[in-house]
Order: sequence, then C-alpha cells, then structure tokens
Amino acid sequence: MPTVKEMIEKLKRNYKEDDVICAPIWGAEDVMEKVKEMYEDEYNLEDYDHLINETFYNDVLEDMERGHDCSIGITWDSMEVCISMKMEALENEQFEKTHKKDLPLFVNYNFMFSSSRKIFEKRMTDL
Repeated sequence: MPTVKEMIEKLKRNYKEDDVICAPIWGAEDVMEKVKEMYEDEYNLEDYDHLINETFYNDVLEDMERGHDCSIGITWDSMEVCISMKMEALENEQFEKTHKKDLPLFVNYNFMFSSSRKIFEKRMTDL
C-alpha cells in the first residue's frame, strides 16, 4: 500500500502541476468511521482496541485496493464488505483461541466460512 509520500512522488513523475486528475483517496480515518457506524451497537469497540487498530485499518485499505473492480471503483459498500470479512476473520481467531479443546469443531466452522467466502468472491468477480 503506498504512503502519501510515495503517491506524491508518483504523481510528480507522471503529471504536471496543472494537470487535472480524478483520484479519490481513502484513508484509515474513513475505515475507522465506517467500523464505528457498522459495529458500535453490536460491540463495545473499546474492548477491541487491541484488534481494531492501525494494522486492521491498513489491512482493510489494502483489501479494498487489491479487490476493487475498475468498473465500479471503491465505494462505501465495498469498504463494508472488506470490513465485514476482516471482522469475521478476527472473530474466527478469537473463537480458535478460546476453543482450542474443540479444534475439530473449529476446523469444520472455518471450512464452512472459507467455502462461503469462495462463493462470495466468485460472485463478486462475476459482476
């Protein structure tokens, strides 16, 4: 994921100062606000500060960039999908940590999640 400094350097290499461009920019603050909007009623987000942090936000931004469809771009909806998938992954990690004795159950649960994710990803690429 490029930093602001890297993007500025790239823009300077490829464009003149008076060129007109369209470049929507998404940052960690956007992800943070969307997480609050999506989950503040469901979770006490302060309990998740150790998990929902700068790394989480950067991972979501990377997923958004890597998975976006140029025909629809990056939208609030696609951000929600990336956040939901990341939150589900965190829940799976927490589940595994608290249910180590039930590992066969977790493996089955994780298999179901990964299968449904593959179906979802296939549908998204078919759009």
